[in-house]
Amino acid sequence: MKQVKFLILAFVMPFLLGVTACNPEEEVKQPSVTLTAGEASATSITFTATTENATQAAWMVVPASETAPTADDVLANGRSLQVNKAETITAPNLNPSTAYTVAVVAVGEKNTTNAFKTIEMSTSAQEGFSFQLQITMDEITHNSASFVVTATD
Repeated sequence: MKQVKFLILAFVMPFLLGVTACNPEEEVKQPSVTLTAGEASATSITFTATTENATQAAWMVVPASETAPTADDVLANGRSLQVNKAETITAPNLNPSTAYTVAVVAVGEKNTTNAFKTIEMSTSAQEGFSFQLQITMDEITHNSASFVVTATD
């Protein structure tokens, strides 16, 4: 009789333990970032950043001639970004005719994973024009003066 109980327990216990012990943890969704270039002017660039499954997000713009930032750099020194939605951002006060690196990072649930994207954008050339004037005095008398004005570009 003891052998029968032992055999029943030997076959039933692994099944019971398997059913109660295999409680899979809820799957953590991985964060994602989509980064799309927009318009550029002589002193600003506009881009759209979209994050999903994120608890925190940040962005940064640096000249492309500098070392590109890492995800940790962007989190520590970047500007906050709204999470789990698209946000259109304009980075102002940039130099004309300059390439820039745009970096966006999204932090996932439980701060365990990051999604990191970069794109390169350039500002346009300075609008407007410049010229030089040269004024030369030609004749000066007691009641008049004549001069020559020369403009060059």
